[in-house]
Amino acid sequence: MLTTEKYISNPLDPFVINLDEEFDKAYFNKDISKIRLSIDKAEMNKRELDLLSQAKLCYSLGTSYGDIASLDEAQDTEKNLEMQLFYLQKSIQLIPSLDTDNPILRPWINSLLLPLYTNYANVLEKCGRKSKAIEFYHLALNVNPDFSMAIGNAGVAYYHYAIVVPDSIHSDYINHFAYHYLKKAIKLGGFPEPKVKEIFTTYIENYDLDYEKEKLIPPLNIPQFTYPEVELNYRNWALKNKLFLNPLNDLPVSELCFAADVLHLPNMVVNIDEKPVLHGLYNQLKQEYIFVRHLLYETLEAPTDVHYADKDTYLLQFADYPLYSIRCEKLKTVFRISYSLLDKVAFFINNYFKLGIKERDINFRSIWKLKKEGRNSYEYRNVLEPEKNYFLNSLYWISKELFDTKEFSTNPRAEELNKLRNSLEHKYVKIYSEDYPVRNNGEIDDLAIYLSENRLKMITLDLLKLTREVLINLSLAVNMEEIQNKSFEEHVIPTVGFLKYEDEWKL
Repeated sequence: MLTTEKYISNPLDPFVINLDEEFDKAYFNKDISKIRLSIDKAEMNKRELDLLSQAKLCYSLGTSYGDIASLDEAQDTEKNLEMQLFYLQKSIQLIPSLDTDNPILRPWINSLLLPLYTNYANVLEKCGRKSKAIEFYHLALNVNPDFSMAIGNAGVAYYHYAIVVPDSIHSDYINHFAYHYLKKAIKLGGFPEPKVKEIFTTYIENYDLDYEKEKLIPPLNIPQFTYPEVELNYRNWALKNKLFLNPLNDLPVSELCFAADVLHLPNMVVNIDEKPVLHGLYNQLKQEYIFVRHLLYETLEAPTDVHYADKDTYLLQFADYPLYSIRCEKLKTVFRISYSLLDKVAFFINNYFKLGIKERDINFRSIWKLKKEGRNSYEYRNVLEPEKNYFLNSLYWISKELFDTKEFSTNPRAEELNKLRNSLEHKYVKIYSEDYPVRNNGEIDDLAIYLSENRLKMITLDLLKLTREVLINLSLAVNMEEIQNKSFEEHVIPTVGFLKYEDEWKL
């Protein structure tokens, strides 16, 4: 029987409070069986929980799967990692719905956000997803700028990022932040275990003393750029949202010299009878991404006036208050093209790794399988081995964010996003404003899929960020593959050079 005395000032549901105590006690006692019993109790919960209690429960589930992995290395499996990602992301997806303006709830929300963002970033880092891990370390630091674990772990993420970035100048910039984050974390202290300080110190000691003196200790000398106002506004918006195809845009400063899509494919070795076509394909992937990024900017920053192309068009008004405008169609287009870019990346990977998948069967989930299943099944010519390439592994884990009818997705909303994509491409979607009464339960229109404009804006920006992460990791994966598997030191290899496509040609 639950007593009420200890819950008077705690807004969380008593079921969640008691369950947290069970998780903590079981972990302290290193009792995996009791952790699993508590997980079963939580996953079978039928109570109606408020949003904050739901978010806290999902956080506890995610961290409990992580606790099991830390207590027993044999249980540190892919499935375990999937469950951590699923529940931590589910908790994060509830955050925007919480009443953060409520002075009673705000301290409890902040006390959840700090470990939630940090733990989620730690799991992303384990999956090789550097840029997204760094994003969530900084979200934790927005809650508490002096949280040493988030600072130090961000430093470690930057340290590893700098190693794999092919441009040495970029590497110097990233190492500068890695060094100072690690130093700051050590100075602040307050680590849960003494070995954490030792780990952070070891990373600092890995730097050569001359490199430390010349590149890491002095302040950064960042070139300053200027742009006309219209272009400046666009570049600042993209910098703020971390949308440039440039690892430097993952740094915690928004400098205009980082506002450039500089990342491309490395030099690649091909057989003499092969055409060097993949650089052209990556060109197209980048250009489509740049197009939808600017289209989203136009949409989000558009003036409130009616677009001239929307004037004098004959449409009917309905009682569910749908939105019809050039702005809304642009927003839909950004979502559709961003989603389609993921399958085009799969097309790239199929060709680069010579997987032998038929074109109609290629998508961002199918490339990781061993064969095409079903009535017309066939085995692939080659298979991907993400465990041998750090950034290929990151793409593998990103693929788990997408919906697949036969496989688990780490994104609780993956099926919803897939349904929206199919509806935008082939069916009927109505966008509505939350400023009007919501009548989307089918009483007016039972053919349409409904979505609020604010929700579409949020998920489209998230999808664009995911696409950016994929394009960066694709470039780095190819770079690593070329270094690891295509060494031809004893052979003379003729080279084919490409001219830079000049800005004035982009008419």
